[in-house]
Amino acid sequence: MPIFRVERHRHFPTQLYTTPLKSSHSPTEGPQTILHTDDDRTCLATLGFVFGRLEVKSIPSLSGSETLEKYRESAASCKPAALLITDFDMPEMNGVELGSQLRAIG
Repeated sequence: MPIFRVERHRHFPTQLYTTPLKSSHSPTEGPQTILHTDDDRTCLATLGFVFGRLEVKSIPSLSGSETLEKYRESAASCKPAALLITDFDMPEMNGVELGSQLRAIG
């Protein structure tokens, strides 16, 4: 999977850009999956768009419980998500609690 550094543009501080760091993706390994969770639909759609442009498979969810369910589904298909990107402040379950529960699942 390509690894990128996300930085703020120095002349346009509200814009972000990515810089490739290295490529550790092996063609025989298959694509990695990212779970991304946010209760804000706009942020979720924006991340989905960015991942699509980077040709990275992503699974969006609007809540912690939905993320846990989708992680279980991906693990059952023998291709568990490799990375979680989550909002910290969500109404049902915050990002720290979500990460702890995902670790407990395995």
